[in-house]
Amino acid sequence: MTSLFDRASRLIERPGFVATLTGLIVNTVLCVFKLGVGLSTSSLALLSDGVNSLTDAVSSFAILIAVQISHKAPDEGHPFGHRRAEPIAGLILAIFAGIAGFEILKAATIRLYTGETVQTLGPWPFVVLAGSILAKGGLSVFFQRIGERMNSPAILAGAADSRIDILISLGALLGITGAYFGFLFMDTLVALVISFFIFRTGYRIGSENIDYLMGKSPRNE
Repeated sequence: MTSLFDRASRLIERPGFVATLTGLIVNTVLCVFKLGVGLSTSSLALLSDGVNSLTDAVSSFAILIAVQISHKAPDEGHPFGHRRAEPIAGLILAIFAGIAGFEILKAATIRLYTGETVQTLGPWPFVVLAGSILAKGGLSVFFQRIGERMNSPAILAGAADSRIDILISLGALLGITGAYFGFLFMDTLVALVISFFIFRTGYRIGSENIDYLMGKSPRNE
């Protein structure tokens, strides 16, 4: 028990671990609210933003697990250590993001073809997206400070991703606002745009980690 407590204490003392765990909790909460409200209103823009938050939560969880594995000492079966656990987790996330982006794209295309629209919109979609924008703004500042203190490109990238997520939530807010005032097609159009953002995230993560696994030489800087 003491050993487990000591290990947990050491993890909590790591700023990178705290930042990643915070990102996991925030993105999970946002995902649950967005998907719940999105399903109740049939808002594809809000559902798409929820899937984007789900991708971020899966990413944070994968990083937490992969970092713990990668820090294990070399053993007989892995004489060069376990460092490649991180890029393998990145590839899994890239595949997940690609599938999620495709499903959103397919749903939006079908909705445009059939003319299906959102249901009656109450205040909750606006409340959830406004909360998401504020939460992501705070998360971006938090990541930026820890990333600069640790000189961590990964955490600084998380800050940049959080700022992109703010733009995505603003787009979803624009879509449901347009639908609220009678421009129902805007909800679906925004979902299409968000699906490309998710594709972009998957492609970027996948290409970076494939380059690492293939041993590509780094840029001069």
